[in-house]
Amino acid sequence: MARMAGALVAAGREARVLDYATPAWLERFSFFAMEEVSTLSWYGFWRHWRRTDGVTRWLADIGSDIVLHRPSTVCYFAETQAEIGQSLLVAERVRSLLPAVRQEMVCSGASGAGLRIPFPVLSDTWRVRMGDGGKDDAAAAACYDPSVYPALFGGGKLHLFPVSLGREAAESPDAPEAVLTEIAAVQRAVPLGAFHLDGYLSATTVDEVAAGLLAGGHRCQYSTGCVPGPLSDSVWALARASGCRAVEWLVPSGSQRLLDDHFNARFSVSHGRRAVKMCRLAGIYCAVRFLYPCLEDDAHTAAESVYFAEKAEPDSVVVAPAAPEGPRQAARVARMRGELQEDLARKGFPVQVEGWQGLLARAGQHDGRELRLLGRYGALIENGDWGALSDEIAAFNRALSHPAPRTVSGWTEALQCAAAAN
Repeated sequence: MARMAGALVAAGREARVLDYATPAWLERFSFFAMEEVSTLSWYGFWRHWRRTDGVTRWLADIGSDIVLHRPSTVCYFAETQAEIGQSLLVAERVRSLLPAVRQEMVCSGASGAGLRIPFPVLSDTWRVRMGDGGKDDAAAAACYDPSVYPALFGGGKLHLFPVSLGREAAESPDAPEAVLTEIAAVQRAVPLGAFHLDGYLSATTVDEVAAGLLAGGHRCQYSTGCVPGPLSDSVWALARASGCRAVEWLVPSGSQRLLDDHFNARFSVSHGRRAVKMCRLAGIYCAVRFLYPCLEDDAHTAAESVYFAEKAEPDSVVVAPAAPEGPRQAARVARMRGELQEDLARKGFPVQVEGWQGLLARAGQHDGRELRLLGRYGALIENGDWGALSDEIAAFNRALSHPAPRTVSGWTEALQCAAAAN
């Protein structure tokens, strides 16, 4: 949203981001139980959601608030099918109050491989823009000015900023410069913030980003996605010094056969294990993302993925869909994912804690208590305790301005990591 606003501002137009995911707005209704969307069929989620009258009233209130700003154009941003449905209800309210207003929707869903999978156009009356928001928006710098993004400065938003990189952008030689430029743009508005590099970078790119942050004197903490490859076991002491606190490794499967034949991966299972181990040895939170199940997965390949986790010893494991799933396959593949998650949990691995969530815990000085922290946040949301959630957000933002000093043992681990890599 901030990048789309930045594109409009750069073109000389006025823009304002209306972000309603704040405690002040969420307290207007009692939130329904937060179930794992991946474990529900679309029909089940829709039926559950439609029964929640409070959500419908809340969305109508959002539409009424949008109208108060007297916009000429309203653009909704949606990443999931549920968000598309919610946006449609808001748009109905806006159209009933401002029939002439132009409404658009930017729709994109992220797959586990960093691709943006567009959803189909829902209605001929909508101009639905697919992908990452268009080339012009992707090239524009995000705008976090208080006059453009007021919710960011109202005390209801975590100062944790995504730096969005699609697959092509993440693999581009210009990726380090793009990341550094966006971080610098954010820090002009919010000097102390945390960042999640939303894409799977090569270790070479991470190395260049880390060097650029240190050379530019940027004081920040960040997480990133990474794919095992050249330098993936030797850059983490530098990355840790530059502020890297969490890495999510994309290892589609623990089966070498599937890595070679199905995913066309350019690394081996042993290389992936070593990369995760060396990264964790540098004091960085490590999550591993499996893409499961693919068409060729079976009980044997699932066991190989569990074995990979046992040998790599990550801090958490994420099991994500390997490809977009239709409603007919959703129940079956959700059951298969659930079985793999249970197998991993029995081995002692926290499951479904992503890299940016590890950053959330580390930056908030909750090392080793990631699941407890996320559970507390979830309980506050489910119980509608928005005042306490506001306090948690404020505490996180304060922690960013007073980062915990690195311990002697942490420096020792980093030196050991560098020595082992050399």
